[in-house]
Amino acid sequence: MALSWNNKTLSWMLYSIPRMVNLENVSLLNQDLMKAFLWHGSDTLDSHNRYLNIEYGLVKHRSTERKLYFGLKLRDYDVLLSDIIEDLSRVAKPDNVDLYNHPKITQEEWEQTTKITAMVLRSTEAEISGNHNPRTENMRVLERGLSYHLFTASRLLDETTTIQGIREGFVMPTGFSELLDYGIIEDRIYGDREQDRACLHIKDKGIPISELILSLSDFPSELKDKYPYLDEQHRMSDLPEWFKKDHMPPEKSIEEWETIAGSFYPKLWFVIPFTAYSVLSSFEAYVDKS
Repeated sequence: MALSWNNKTLSWMLYSIPRMVNLENVSLLNQDLMKAFLWHGSDTLDSHNRYLNIEYGLVKHRSTERKLYFGLKLRDYDVLLSDIIEDLSRVAKPDNVDLYNHPKITQEEWEQTTKITAMVLRSTEAEISGNHNPRTENMRVLERGLSYHLFTASRLLDETTTIQGIREGFVMPTGFSELLDYGIIEDRIYGDREQDRACLHIKDKGIPISELILSLSDFPSELKDKYPYLDEQHRMSDLPEWFKKDHMPPEKSIEEWETIAGSFYPKLWFVIPFTAYSVLSSFEAYVDKS
């Protein structure tokens, strides 16, 4: 069976950066990572908006002032994307999740989806200070193990390695195996090629975790008090001058571009599911049926 990669560069960087990042190189690594995100997606206004608003940088973890983390964060706020996704597991399943995914998922499946997504995001983070905490260290080992299995599995699928062989080496974190699975599901058709998808998905329903997260286009009302800035809209006029110069022909005014784009740039919230989707899908692979 022939394999087409879902972007080697991004998953390699997400897997490798936590193992090499430090205060001296984090800025350079962030630039390279943002380029990898663009290669993984597309050179569109939505994609650029995302990477104008996130970065891989230093964050003071909210649970204690003694811990500092490198990780994917909002550029203008001291908050990790993994913390926001983790908070989603404590709210009711948004209605629009079921609008885009069939069959419908349960509240428990929704909670498992957001929790394992938070774990994958945390596997890309690096803790650089803090007191010795065996429980925290055990969780870090588990999270790193998850990214290792996802990274390895998505690269070993080829003509000689079967999904059964991959799954023998893949260890689903404790507490997730009853509702979630890693394996090949029927997916989509590219041109005249039918392809299957190797990914984390809802067990027995074949819904990719990444697609569930991407369906979160509406900002959950339960999070508005904690993250009010995520509900703000960004006008194109707020974009940096270099972006306007490179992507907006001078014959069109900002007002004309805003009309074309629907008056407003997307809310800051949308960069959260959009980025989480890219991280998850970078660890997936597509397998030709023919």
